[in-house]
Amino acid sequence: MKKHTELESLGKKLALREIGRISRSSLVSLVGAMEKYSEMKEEERDYSKCPSTCVFTSLPKERRDKICPLMCDHDVPFKKKKTYINEAHQYRISDILLEHRFSKSQIQQFILYHMLPVDSDGFIQYVNIKQIASYLGYSVRTIKNNNKLFQELGLIAMAHQEKNTFNLFIVDYANYHKLREEGGTGYVKLTKEFMHDLIRVATNVNELRKSLRLYMQNDKDVGFHNKAESVFTMTDIKRYLPKHLHHPKAVKKILAPISNVFSYHYNGALLTFQVKSTYDATCILHEKEQVIQKQALSIASDNQYSFTDKELTDIVQMGIEYGIENLLVVLKQILSDSRIQWDTLFELGGRLRMLLKTNSSQKRAS
Repeated sequence: MKKHTELESLGKKLALREIGRISRSSLVSLVGAMEKYSEMKEEERDYSKCPSTCVFTSLPKERRDKICPLMCDHDVPFKKKKTYINEAHQYRISDILLEHRFSKSQIQQFILYHMLPVDSDGFIQYVNIKQIASYLGYSVRTIKNNNKLFQELGLIAMAHQEKNTFNLFIVDYANYHKLREEGGTGYVKLTKEFMHDLIRVATNVNELRKSLRLYMQNDKDVGFHNKAESVFTMTDIKRYLPKHLHHPKAVKKILAPISNVFSYHYNGALLTFQVKSTYDATCILHEKEQVIQKQALSIASDNQYSFTDKELTDIVQMGIEYGIENLLVVLKQILSDSRIQWDTLFELGGRLRMLLKTNSSQKRAS
């Protein structure tokens, strides 16, 4: 098992992002879509048995749903409707991806590609295959075989450059941000710390799948629906795990290695869980932004430079994209050059991004 400090050092060579993003569709494809199932869901309040003399009957349904529970003594029930859940259809997963069972190394490698400083289209140059292998702890041959599979499945495109390096394009990356009506399936933010743990802690593929399922569900419940925590029943858990793990002792065994990432309570029937703040993308993003802003302002002050609001916003974003240390080194290098005072065409954001891209490519190619 690699130490965190070792992974951090290897991650710097790869110029890993502080926070990356991967589509929910991709994650479901990697861990395996659930089999189709049905469940009874509460759809809407049933006002059919309310007295006709009720003063609220003339209100629009939306207003009635808000007012009636607060004003009426009657316990108005919800209508229940049988809903069919087809995860493969929901996330638009192709048949070829549904048929493939991804291995531990394949899951880790494909997620790692999303932590590289790819551009908004999902493209990056000079990815060093030896650095990828070293970080993940697999042979170069394994990484090459996985790349070949990813291409066959239509997940990536790649072209070899110099020895041991290749250019990478993550197919469909540019569509991750799209709304559902536009064909999108949403995406999950992953932190660099969580990426390290996917390598360091998950000892088998079932632990890895479980960890990703929990992370994805918590991102949806807490990050999107503003719930305090996520809840899985034993029925939910069985949908995510192979049959030989459908008993409480096996579930407890799988949960134990991920206790450093999740706060959870499991009583054999119900699992409540939440991602710890040290791995939570929203918490970490806020902390990193504060650090970047403070240190960038300090460098600017030392060099008698005053940022515009746009420059500071761009600097914070680039710190998240290229790494805080990389950003501060380049920023100091630019602002300490006295020639910028007389350069009427000087544009900080453009020059900073150009140098960060160059340095990032050189690190990966070395």
